[in-house]
Amino acid sequence: MKFLHYEYKILDFVGKRGMFMLKKLIGNKARKPLIISLVFVLITLCILFYLTFQTPDDTVALSERVGHLPLVENFLNWVSAFVDWSVRQWAHVFEFLIIGICVSIFYAFAAKNIWTMLVLAVLTCMCISLCDQSVRIFIVGRHFDSFDLVLDALGYVGAIVVVSICREMYRLVVNRDK
Repeated sequence: MKFLHYEYKILDFVGKRGMFMLKKLIGNKARKPLIISLVFVLITLCILFYLTFQTPDDTVALSERVGHLPLVENFLNWVSAFVDWSVRQWAHVFEFLIIGICVSIFYAFAAKNIWTMLVLAVLTCMCISLCDQSVRIFIVGRHFDSFDLVLDALGYVGAIVVVSICREMYRLVVNRDK
């Protein structure tokens, strides 16, 4: 940065990889998919925020309504041979499956390296899951449940693995002729 003909170097705490992501966010032709994926991340976080701040009665009522849907009933009957989880526990897996998909797609556009995408997506989803559970401490009738963190991890790790495999397959197909 030049100021009055003197050059001052700004400390770069994020390094070259962080600057790559910052440049993509600020202005580049790849900005549109990045912004669209960020919007989906924000929408899923708003839905999670809404579900987190429900009263216990609303949560139970929603679980009962969802549990009586034919598709959900069939799924629960089939999967009960393997694990005996409630609708609310499966809801954690599916919520964070969707969050994991959105976050990993965002990082797929933002990061050059697939390993960087993997690490950033896992760390982001871990933080979201931990914050989701921690906020429940302050909501009357809700509590922190460590098993929910495990269920959340099943959802977002599965999603991140699937998106990573799809990203790698896409890279192999696009670079096949090179």
